[in-house]
Amino acid sequence: MPEWFNQTNWRWCNKCQGLWFAGNPSKGACPGGDGHTHSGSGDYYTLVYNTTFGANQQDNWRWCNKCQGLWFAGNPSKGACPGGDGHTHSGSGDYILPFA
Repeated sequence: MPEWFNQTNWRWCNKCQGLWFAGNPSKGACPGGDGHTHSGSGDYYTLVYNTTFGANQQDNWRWCNKCQGLWFAGNPSKGACPGGDGHTHSGSGDYILPFA
């Protein structure tokens, strides 16, 4: 069975309404200006990564080390990153998100 991890310290940013990782010194580039903020957000969000996924779950969600945000890497486009150019998944695990 592969090793999997629960990662805490994901926060909601009240400027961009996005989910970002607050466990690094950088607050990342926020589309709302400056860095993200966790004002109004507790440490409520725990993401699972590097495991197999099942029904009603989607893998290939990645952390971007430029903006600290979570983005879907399963499309050909890397998306627009507020940190410049497209998102990057360098150093990221493969996050699994549930869906209905």
